[in-house]
Amino acid sequence: MSSHGTREPAPESVRLPPVVPFSVAGLRRLCWERGSAVVSDATLLGAWEHVTGRTLACYDSAEDSVVVAVTTPVGRERFYDAAECDLDRDRWFSRLDGAEDWRRREDGPERAEKNGNYRAYNF
Repeated sequence: MSSHGTREPAPESVRLPPVVPFSVAGLRRLCWERGSAVVSDATLLGAWEHVTGRTLACYDSAEDSVVVAVTTPVGRERFYDAAECDLDRDRWFSRLDGAEDWRRREDGPERAEKNGNYRAYNF
């Protein structure tokens, strides 16, 4: 009988996309359904747009948890969960604000449904 690898990467291998100028220890990937549901009820902490069209939004999703939503230029969303204790919010935000290729979105992402289940950020 052959063995099969797991579909989800090990927690220590979960990383934000390379264009994001910080990393987080203990980051967990959320499935689209769970991430989308969590951020729909969460408080937006900050949102940024990369020169490539990628967006990043950070949400306070629970008392001790933060969700980072990253959207590709074509609208694919990925959600990541981080424990508040693993996150240095001031450092994260200052790195994004100081990066030449990221721009803070003061209005934050507006959620819009398109073509059934497809959702994308509209800035």
